Amino acid sequence: MGAVCSHNKDATDEEINNFEKQKTEFSNKTPKKLLLLGAGDSGKSTIFRQLRRLFGGINEIPTKERMKATDPIIENIIKNMISLCRALTNEKLENDINYTPNILQNPNLDQIIQNYSQNLTDEIICLNSQKMWKENNFEMGQHFIQLWKEPSLQYCFNYYKTKYQVEESAPYYFNNLERIIKEDYLPLDEDILRTRIKTTGVIDQEFYFENQKFILIDVGGQRSERRKWLNHFENVDAILYVCSLSEFDQSCYEDNITNRMQESLKLFSEYIVSKHFENVIVYLIFNKEDIFENKIKIGKSLKVTFPNYDGNDNDLIKSKEFIENLYLEKDTLNKVRQSYFMVALDKDNLLKNAESIIKDIISSNNEL
Repeated sequence: MGAVCSHNKDATDEEINNFEKQKTEFSNKTPKKLLLLGAGDSGKSTIFRQLRRLFGGINEIPTKERMKATDPIIENIIKNMISLCRALTNEKLENDINYTPNILQNPNLDQIIQNYSQNLTDEIICLNSQKMWKENNFEMGQHFIQLWKEPSLQYCFNYYKTKYQVEESAPYYFNNLERIIKEDYLPLDEDILRTRIKTTGVIDQEFYFENQKFILIDVGGQRSERRKWLNHFENVDAILYVCSLSEFDQSCYEDNITNRMQESLKLFSEYIVSKHFENVIVYLIFNKEDIFENKIKIGKSLKVTFPNYDGNDNDLIKSKEFIENLYLEKDTLNKVRQSYFMVALDKDNLLKNAESIIKDIISSNNEL
């Protein structure tokens, strides 16, 4: 593999020496510039963080970076739990055909649910989540632990998470709250990889593979960040366009109306024909394959968003082919070289696909 792009306090002497050796050896080679593009919450930044670990030469996430990740992790935990409390308060579950009526296992939670759902707006959470957690982390954490044990709350996650913008990773954090609420909590690798951290600006990472230097660039995918994309289009050799397979039934954070996959398709169609990418090859990455498969298995239908889908609702292969073709139809200039279906959180799965992409970029040197 390669070496880390810059010296880091957590890097060992051996890692730093390996980096300096490779840096000197390949300094005269023109680096291949890889640009990660995609709409918000596609998993683009998760892929970046994973690739930085896999090809960057440092296996451990630096302590400083772990500490920095604590705030967004806590904010996401609070926001997701409050959203589920709102769902439980607002939705008439007794009218759902899939719902089995039950009383709260802990009747004292009823008032807690009411307080959380009515008094904590998204704005309050965003501005005060760290203060709330610092002052009441144990009490709030215990509430969340008890709430997550309630079947009715888990039902809301399974059937209303899309409507209330609850993240797929929420159960992971709720199931690890006993560890997270401790005063000396320091996020684990998986805690960081699973959390939603909005990318602002631009992040890049140098790495080396088979005697070739690469620069991997990640830019923010939210609407407010896209105007910055053009600044980084020069001399790009390949685009890795990331789409979340599982977003076919979800709406965008920005307006809670626009379908996420429709937005991703629109972005792809705009940039795939851009004059800035005239000699650039493109790799389509369909991320969150595991979540997509789970949705299809429990009866979510592509036809709700895409009425022209003519396959069976539970046909995983045809469903994936349909989504892939939606993107390929936008590629009127035949720039897409290959498509990959993957799970960014699965290190082995990502490594296998990433190596395939990188080797293909090297082999297509004459085309770039």
